[in-house]
Amino acid sequence: IELKFSVVSETLLDGETGETLQKPECGKTYWCKATEGSIVYTSDAVTVAHTGGTATCTAKATYYKTCALTFDDGPVNTNTAKVLTALMETGARGTFFVIGNRVEDYYWLVQREHDEGHAGASHNWHHGDVRKVSGTQLKAMPELVNAAMNKVIGIPVRYNRVPGGLYPRMVSSGVDWAFIQWSLDTYDWRGISSGLVMSKVRSKLRDGDIILCHDIKPNTAESARRIARY
Repeated sequence: IELKFSVVSETLLDGETGETLQKPECGKTYWCKATEGSIVYTSDAVTVAHTGGTATCTAKATYYKTCALTFDDGPVNTNTAKVLTALMETGARGTFFVIGNRVEDYYWLVQREHDEGHAGASHNWHHGDVRKVSGTQLKAMPELVNAAMNKVIGIPVRYNRVPGGLYPRMVSSGVDWAFIQWSLDTYDWRGISSGLVMSKVRSKLRDGDIILCHDIKPNTAESARRIARY
């Protein structure tokens, strides 16, 4: 039986003896003869076997469910710093949707967010109802926010989350941003305890969720720590 498969890593093994046939180059495709039902390729990550001439790939690695931890409304002096510390302690990374007109005043926190491996994004230039702002002012926001971010970390933002999630107004005004919503609201903005936040997370969290938090709230640091460990 001849099989054609692509080498991912490690070595190519003889299907009967298990001996190394050659040292293949990753990403290239090879032909191999092997006995039906034997393993023709193995690595730490995958095993390629075949039965009746059909190759199958079985992943050995465990699949972990993932979610995105995001924070709105900052930065602010005390609570944003606490959230960053909580994330550092747990090894988690988040996305901080910063309000543009706060970036210069709290530049050291924006720098810390960047330096500690978190993603920076926009939460508009100011936290207002976009339905009450002119289209001209809305279209000017990307330039204002990116100027502030470039000055502090040298990188513009690629994504924006509109306060209240009111992105249709931004789209109709022709604002040149990609807009990110959320799928799980922790309601930490109501000032609820981290225990209540976790109760909601445990009951509602699904694989791939975008979790909405607010780094301006006193309990959010502990909530972030518990979510990350969960």
